Amino acid sequence: MGWETIYNNVTGAIAQQMQSLTQLQDEVSTGNRVNVASDDPVAADQIMSLDSESASLNTYSSNLSSVLTNMQQSSSSLSDVDNALVQAQQLLSEASTATSSSTDDQAIGQEINSLLEQVVSSANTQSDNQYLFGGSNSSTPPYSVQRDSSGTITSVTYTGSDQPLNVPVAPGVQQSGVLVGDNVFRCDSRETPVFLGDTGAKAGTGTSSVQGDVWLSVTHDQTQYVGNTGVAAGSDSATGDTIVGDGHTLHIDADQKTVSLDDGTAVAYTGASNDIQLTNSKGDTVYVDMSGLDPSLTGTTDVSINATAKLSIDGGASSVESTAGQQAVTDSKTGKVLYVDTSSLARTGSEPISVPGTYNMFDMLINARDVLLGKPPLSSSSLTSVLNQSLNSLNDVYTRVVTQASEVGARQQAMTTLQSSLTNMQNNNQTQTSGLQSADITELTVELAKVQNNYQLTLAAASKVLSMSLLNYLQ
Repeated sequence: MGWETIYNNVTGAIAQQMQSLTQLQDEVSTGNRVNVASDDPVAADQIMSLDSESASLNTYSSNLSSVLTNMQQSSSSLSDVDNALVQAQQLLSEASTATSSSTDDQAIGQEINSLLEQVVSSANTQSDNQYLFGGSNSSTPPYSVQRDSSGTITSVTYTGSDQPLNVPVAPGVQQSGVLVGDNVFRCDSRETPVFLGDTGAKAGTGTSSVQGDVWLSVTHDQTQYVGNTGVAAGSDSATGDTIVGDGHTLHIDADQKTVSLDDGTAVAYTGASNDIQLTNSKGDTVYVDMSGLDPSLTGTTDVSINATAKLSIDGGASSVESTAGQQAVTDSKTGKVLYVDTSSLARTGSEPISVPGTYNMFDMLINARDVLLGKPPLSSSSLTSVLNQSLNSLNDVYTRVVTQASEVGARQQAMTTLQSSLTNMQNNNQTQTSGLQSADITELTVELAKVQNNYQLTLAAASKVLSMSLLNYLQ
């Protein structure tokens, strides 16, 4: 064996033991058996896979915590809405009784207005910088509120998204912590519109697209008298007549020189009477010009009346001429349509209309408040009908909110269970990683001492071998 071979073997052994010593020292100082991939390639690959899975689990856990926080706040807000609607039910029930006075109605209307403010505030609740009832559009208030000059709410419009804000909360599972407000606070089971006034208008055969409470305005257009009796519309007819349709009759007694409307009181006329006011038992009014009456008339004569009207559901911003039979009336502001059967139309006025199954919480409260405050004025019977219908609609909305609150509670419970499962998965993941990576310190200490001892012995032996070789070489 030559000198070069001896030298290489000795220095190689020293380097190998130094490498082992360094690795053991690293393991002792870090507590990890695998610090670099070369320490244990198979274990390192498994650890990398577990680390990737751990990162995903941490993301799921963070998303789930945010979802649960929002759900808890949503549940609290829905509870507040629930309480407000229960109060509104009690108030409307009180107002719809026969013993309720106009003073009572005014007071109840103001209380309803306070409840409206409360539910609007609840619907625009934020949590963790997200609006809870705006769907995927959670960065802005989901409900836009319009007020009049006095600060009173006149309308509430949903401006949120109709899509939920889903986030991944587990492998293959998505969940939303924010809700679509229009699904929570609006019913969606359209029924035939109910006409609650006394204009004679009825629901048409088409499928109307209007929602909630609608006011059909019936205004007088012109009155015509059928036949050649010489009777004509009076000078105040255009602004004073309240009859509509072809269901009214003018009764003339030429012998007694009296004239009456339907079953109303007979009024005397003369050849100069050009603007006689006639009223029937229901309070319908016409102004009649009798100055051109055919002088050859004798006895009693019945004259059919045809009075046309204009119909509007947008407060007069647009209108259509009434025609016999079915009529489509469109809201120029929203484009929504109400189909009206005008065959029994009898008089002018504001016809309150309810569309069951389409109510949202806000419009329902606004309408109830307004009719209680006399906007517009309604007859006692119409007011009672409107309030009873409002109470029915409120019950529908309340049921909707309670159902949604129950669903949120069920989802919250399911997400809590999922959170527990994720925690277990994270713990198992950490245990596996620790098992692959962590070192046994006691065992390492013993091994390190052994390697250090061997290293020292190797250095001593190498020193003697190299020293002898050098002396031999010099001799």
